[in-house]
Amino acid sequence: MFTIRNAMRNISRARGRSILIGIIITIIAFSVCIGLSIRQSSATAREIALSKLSITAQISPDREKMMESAKSSSGTNRPVISTGRRSRRLWGFSGR
Repeated sequence: MFTIRNAMRNISRARGRSILIGIIITIIAFSVCIGLSIRQSSATAREIALSKLSITAQISPDREKMMESAKSSSGTNRPVISTGRRSRRLWGFSGR
């Protein structure tokens, strides 16, 4: 009880300083509340935007076309390595 009575006396002795400290604390408290509300609303807006985001296209290889091109060029288009005098194919020698 003594602590509360002593605190009230100190507040009443220096009214100007106490009012100024009260105003500063109130401004800081409002600023913190506004900052937290902005942070919460931006997080909510981000979650809503990400949930509404949807993929409308999908890229995939055309496997049927790849199989057709592999069948039509089977064994004819082997890569050639040039060694100077003779050129040899990658899977065996040619030129004989």
